Amino acid sequence: MVIKTTEQLLEDNRKLKEAIEKKHGKSPEDLYREREQRLRDAVELREPDRVPVHLRFNFFPPAYVEGLTIADRYRDLRPWREACKKIIVDFDSDLYGVTTAADGISGEALSILEPIGYRWPGGGLPENAMNQVIETEPMKADEYDLFISDPGDFILR
Repeated sequence: MVIKTTEQLLEDNRKLKEAIEKKHGKSPEDLYREREQRLRDAVELREPDRVPVHLRFNFFPPAYVEGLTIADRYRDLRPWREACKKIIVDFDSDLYGVTTAADGISGEALSILEPIGYRWPGGGLPENAMNQVIETEPMKADEYDLFISDPGDFILR
């Protein structure tokens, strides 16, 4: 994968802004204000101009953007971030929730830490599997004092 420079990223954002303006005939700032008002109206129980749409996508980017895997969330956020931007622009939602790298969890850090109760795509699971919490009994009833003094022994290998 090609790593983009700051200048290239700024140019990509400029082009994206132009595409949004061409598509809607409004600036992103104007669209933001409209969406904010729509959400405020709904929250304040006033009738908005239309029903607000909240787009939440955890594992959707690989299904929408060719060549992306769920494991990319844990390896390299750049393609995942670009896929999320594409979805946000293409779907025009009023509000969105994006999950990136399992909300900040790095696959490299996980590989080093070896968590007892967690597996992730590319880290013991296939590339497009969902992350998994492994139920274990890392602590016995008589080990609470040890846990309080040093919890790391019960969380990491």
